[in-house]
Amino acid sequence: MEIALMTGRNAMEEFKGATSVIVTQANQRELDRSITNFEQSVIDFDQSITAIIEDGTINGGVVVLPTDNPQLANEVLLADKVHNDKFQPAAAAMIVLAIN
Repeated sequence: MEIALMTGRNAMEEFKGATSVIVTQANQRELDRSITNFEQSVIDFDQSITAIIEDGTINGGVVVLPTDNPQLANEVLLADKVHNDKFQPAAAAMIVLAIN
């Protein structure tokens, strides 16, 4: 989950850097790569949340058993809510502004 968050944050930092200059073909490729990396980080984050709460496999084969710790489950669900309600919309707004 932490790695997915860091990857998403880094992808958006790359995106900001790529959009701070006049867009050329090379910049466009960097923008596209940053968007793809961000989208993958969202998928990875969601898989991590599901694995911790329900169970699942993450990061190419790591099997995660569901937590039986209610406090941990609540913290994970809170992190998911912030990720869904704050981080993803902010990233989507950055992408829309840069593309238009």
